[in-house]
Amino acid sequence: MKLFIYPIGKNAIIKEIEYGSNDYNAMVQLRYDILRKPLNLHFTQEQLKQEVNNIHLGYFINTKIVACVMLMPEPDRKMRMKQVAVQMDLQNSGIGKKIIQASEKYSIQNGCTYMYCHARDVAIPFYLKSGYSIKGEEFYEVGILHRYMEKKLINAEN
Repeated sequence: MKLFIYPIGKNAIIKEIEYGSNDYNAMVQLRYDILRKPLNLHFTQEQLKQEVNNIHLGYFINTKIVACVMLMPEPDRKMRMKQVAVQMDLQNSGIGKKIIQASEKYSIQNGCTYMYCHARDVAIPFYLKSGYSIKGEEFYEVGILHRYMEKKLINAEN
């Protein structure tokens, strides 16, 4: 199995992470620190076991994971993006944009034509700048407001 690799620069790379690996465990810790801990939420073993068939991408500087995203292929050539997290001191540095772009490239390479997410209220401006549109009404998920946002993916090679 060939894993997805997306070079960024001299010391940075976005790569696919194997479920259960040390990199996966570091990704889970990053997601906990950025997304779960502020809400006083923890991952259960059952939740983590359900991630076995998801795609996990990590943004690494040298060998340290600093950002991540989880992708879930769905019917009708859609890809769901979940658990986007960027290390706190690197937020607003462009790393989030790069990992989203890599996710879109991965999705296109795997036949997807749409990507969507449930965006936290505070992340909506980020996704709007990245070309995502709000669809439907706001809703609560994990106790906070979210919006369904989606983007039609364009294959630059066609």
